[in-house]
Amino acid sequence: MTGKTWTPIEGFAGNMFNGGGFKIKGLTAPLFGATTTGFITNVHLEFDEMKYYDQTIHQIGGNDWVVMGALVCFLNNTSAIISNCSVSGTINIPDGMAKLGYIGGIVGYTTSTRKFSHIVSKADINVSGNIQKSQFIAGCVSYTAGSLDNCQNLGNISVNPTSSATYEFAVSGITALSGDITNCINGSDKDGEIGKYGNITISGTLNKTNYFGGISSKQATNIKNSHNYGNIDVGGEQKNQ
Repeated sequence: MTGKTWTPIEGFAGNMFNGGGFKIKGLTAPLFGATTTGFITNVHLEFDEMKYYDQTIHQIGGNDWVVMGALVCFLNNTSAIISNCSVSGTINIPDGMAKLGYIGGIVGYTTSTRKFSHIVSKADINVSGNIQKSQFIAGCVSYTAGSLDNCQNLGNISVNPTSSATYEFAVSGITALSGDITNCINGSDKDGEIGKYGNITISGTLNKTNYFGGISSKQATNIKNSHNYGNIDVGGEQKNQ
């Protein structure tokens, strides 16, 4: 796919998408836009840069949301499962974000109540500019009604509103909102890598109650056997938690 513009797959309703363990390289947009598939497995994406595009806008709870994830933006299936998938690259959300946002390295938003497991994000996420609405940003999955197990984020997240932000931010390494979280890692505990990956940097002026965390930010039902090795730097004040 290198050198070509990719249009995300929309409306895929098959029972399964199995990538066979092959690497898909050079995508310029998410692999899937909106899908109702029940099972995504063995998909590995390597890309240079992905940006927001018009089709990432979806109606959730009566509001328009920008829903962005390198693998899938909006997975609308309460029984869906994702396993053994990875992404690597950079996701840039452009200046002037005027809509509510669910931004995830792998998945933006899913209605699934099932378990996502063995997924790894090496995607750096950068959100900046005149951000005018609340943003829920996470290294792996921004929002899921289900659980996460054996997930790892090795990407760094940067949020830099250029104007005074009066809306809520929830930013974390694994997920902003989810059910149970088990055996998940933000960053790396290998020698020489602690504090190199999984970092969250928030700059600019924030004038609202906000939520930041290495594993989860706003909500998780239970968190077990999960560890954060990344740094959280809010407005220059470093918080490792």
